[in-house]
Amino acid sequence: MKNLWFVLSCVIIFTTVFFVDTTVFAELEWTEIGGFDLGAKPLDIVASRDGKVVFILTKGEILQFDPSSKTVTGRIPIGPRFDRVDLADESNTLVLSSTSEKMIKLISYEIVYQLDLSLLPYLGPDNAPVVIAVFSEYKCPYCARLSQLLEQVLTKYPDTVKLVVKHFPLQSHQFSLEAALAALAAGRQGKFGPFHKELYANAKVLNEEKLTEIAQKLGLNLDQFNKDRQDPALNDIVQRDIRDGRDLGIRGVPTVLINGKIFQISSEQGFMEAISQEIARKENK
Repeated sequence: MKNLWFVLSCVIIFTTVFFVDTTVFAELEWTEIGGFDLGAKPLDIVASRDGKVVFILTKGEILQFDPSSKTVTGRIPIGPRFDRVDLADESNTLVLSSTSEKMIKLISYEIVYQLDLSLLPYLGPDNAPVVIAVFSEYKCPYCARLSQLLEQVLTKYPDTVKLVVKHFPLQSHQFSLEAALAALAAGRQGKFGPFHKELYANAKVLNEEKLTEIAQKLGLNLDQFNKDRQDPALNDIVQRDIRDGRDLGIRGVPTVLINGKIFQISSEQGFMEAISQEIARKENK
């Protein structure tokens, strides 16, 4: 009997040592970062893949919740019958279902970003119903190509489209930051548009001498131009644009937003059609 107990004890000890030796145990560290009173009972919750938007289903509506600001940024009325919500993330489609009535509803949505466009020069009318914001930089050949297309857009819709450039200089592109600051400095003398165009036309040879040459060609006050380029306020604007781009998850340029909605340009015709549709949508509101 004593021998049997010894054997069982050895087995138990061996088993315990075995699991401790080969199993990695993980602990959870957590911190409460806040709460929010919805004012209604949450029935179901789903988050976008990037975690930037949380959809909270309540009786009669879906709340769009922004985790970063901890605020409800939108509401979608749906009626009181639905009690489950899911998300087809790649197609931006909410799938609602009702267990009691055996039905589903599909809702397509678009995220509209509120970009800070203050202190930036722009092309087109100030009160244009359609605002195109472009994250770009002056050493990018794709940005240069897009710039030509945007010129066509402004020519075709001179009274309804405004173009604002959000500067997103890439660290891998030498002199792109200096070019952005030069464009903003030219904007202080009312020459952002032509300077912007000249920067793209000379993208392969941009340097200090070329910036001075462009400034002289456009009749800028060189002393003021050089002083403004060194103004920390202009660098603050560029750094703000870079932060905004990173907050959007931008990994490359150009990135286009039409009235706050990110648009993937697949063709010139498709881009023009998107502008036309946005103008029509604004006019029909």
